[in-house]
Amino acid sequence: MRKEDARHKSLIAGIFEAIPSPAFIIDGDARIVEFNGAAAAVLPANETAARHKRSGDALHCIRAMETAGGCGAAPDCRDCAIRNAVTNAASGGKSQRIKSMMSLRSGDGSVKEIDLLVTASPFGHDGTSYVFLLLEDVSELVRLRNLLPVCAWCRKIRTEENYWQCLEEYFQSRFGVNVTHSICEDCASKVIPG
Repeated sequence: MRKEDARHKSLIAGIFEAIPSPAFIIDGDARIVEFNGAAAAVLPANETAARHKRSGDALHCIRAMETAGGCGAAPDCRDCAIRNAVTNAASGGKSQRIKSMMSLRSGDGSVKEIDLLVTASPFGHDGTSYVFLLLEDVSELVRLRNLLPVCAWCRKIRTEENYWQCLEEYFQSRFGVNVTHSICEDCASKVIPG
């Protein structure tokens, strides 16, 4: 191998390891060929056991673990974001980005649900087709997005456009809900004498 080729290969390996999210190289049979350090940290199996397994088997997806044939054999596997992203990227030749929730079983038997942004990008090397698979845990972002910012003083709601809108207008514009007004017993006792 030429010195320049060795440096290039080392650069690519360094970039792969620098990716802070679990990254995998997947073959045409949807099996793991290679993975980075971030992926090794989340894989329940050791390095040699994870290679050549399908992603659901290596990550201990509960669907794969509860089915005799493993990853890809359960009826629910048809809806798997990882499997679909990899398959579509490999067959269509285009990158795929899918948001999904995945249930993983840890070593102690507990199940952890995580929100994932799955990216699958096809590429070729030495005449063989592969897919680069990146799994980004976006659970915290999903939780934050589900929070509704309300002014503690006037109760207006801040919209995604950073505009403060009164509660009634917000529910009407977002959900088509009309709001009516009444008074609760606690407030009535404070406002209405006797």
